[in-house]
Amino acid sequence: MQIGAGDAHRVLKVDGEVGIKRAYDPRTWGKAAEAGMAARVGVTCENLRSAGQ
Repeated sequence: MQIGAGDAHRVLKVDGEVGIKRAYDPRTWGKAAEAGMAARVGVTCENLRSAGQ
């Protein structure tokens, strides 16, 4: 992977190797996990007929 001078702020060194910073940032995958969990809880509430109560 070629990294230019403008990309230095987006790069993270993990275990001596260069990685993409946003892949390791918990805010990035935390938002997706929260949205997925909220959808799953909604489906479960509907299945248990407890939605909106």
